[in-house]
Amino acid sequence: MLANQELREYELSSLEPRKRRIKIKLKRHDIHMMLDVPDYGVVPRYTPIPSSSQVLRAHTEFKKLLEPGIAQDDSFHKRCAAEVNVINIFFPDIESPAIRICFTAWLVFVISMDDILETLPPHDGEVALLDSIQIVRSLPESEQTGTSTDTRIQGLTRVLHRHCTHWLSEKVAESFFEAACDVFRAHINELFFLQGHIPNDLSTYMGIRVRTIALNPFFDIIKSEFLPEDSRFNAVWGKLQKEVCRAAGLQNDLIGLERDLEGGERLNAVIVLMASENDQPREPGEELLTRYINQVTAEHNQSTAQAIDLIAQINQNMGTIYSKKVAETARHIILLCETHLKWCMNAKRYHMKIEDEVSTPSAN
Repeated sequence: MLANQELREYELSSLEPRKRRIKIKLKRHDIHMMLDVPDYGVVPRYTPIPSSSQVLRAHTEFKKLLEPGIAQDDSFHKRCAAEVNVINIFFPDIESPAIRICFTAWLVFVISMDDILETLPPHDGEVALLDSIQIVRSLPESEQTGTSTDTRIQGLTRVLHRHCTHWLSEKVAESFFEAACDVFRAHINELFFLQGHIPNDLSTYMGIRVRTIALNPFFDIIKSEFLPEDSRFNAVWGKLQKEVCRAAGLQNDLIGLERDLEGGERLNAVIVLMASENDQPREPGEELLTRYINQVTAEHNQSTAQAIDLIAQINQNMGTIYSKKVAETARHIILLCETHLKWCMNAKRYHMKIEDEVSTPSAN
């Protein structure tokens, strides 16, 4: 009962987005970031979704399997509710309990996997990721690489696979796990990037980042669940997903920049850009840091602008045949530009100010 009281739900104020410019001030530098987002006006919802309790119960059982031995006290149940709440804000108008259950499981799995990868030597990390690909493809253990003594990630992957195959149809699960495999492969590329085996420039980094942000498995479930098959594989969906993933990845990097600078983190678009131009990323001056932040902010705003243009193309080219389904699917995907930023800022306790707004074409 206590955990149920912790649930938060959201809804859209409008089905027609407005492009808003959000002003965000860094905490320890006198620098403002100006981020453009398509804004649907996501606000708290006061009429609960009937399936929310079911989602929380299923997620709690998943977490027990993911973290065996953890004390199942009030703190544990509050964390479970907080994780469900992340998906509630990411996808406020998706009500299917099965989808929300698997979305929450994937979110928590990715965070846990990232934490473990940071502790592993590169070889062990690569083995774990290759094994995970084999696991979600349901291949026998004899075909897995199996040369690492640390198998924590493989264990998490087996729990995720069993959980999501229970809740998703075979068709949807297949799409989901294929997208998950691409996330695993991207993390292998990230290991190569950190070891200097591939170019350490912004273009290479962003080619990896749009995949390690791990949003495509969400999007592929949405497409498989809501779109007719003949429109699901239109190339425009991939373009839209890429721009949204790019925007979300850059939001993470910009909002987390100060922490990454302090911690010596290399996987951040601003830091990669500085290092590729031979500037010292650890203690950059205010003017230099502003220049690089503005460059990365411009990349973000270009992606959100392109995502908005793609929404218009999707509705124009496919909306006459599958008007409602196409519009809903497109909205579920592009909403992440807004909701992911809200979540990032809330998690890192930043405050934002709406500077201006510009009307954009309807996404319906």
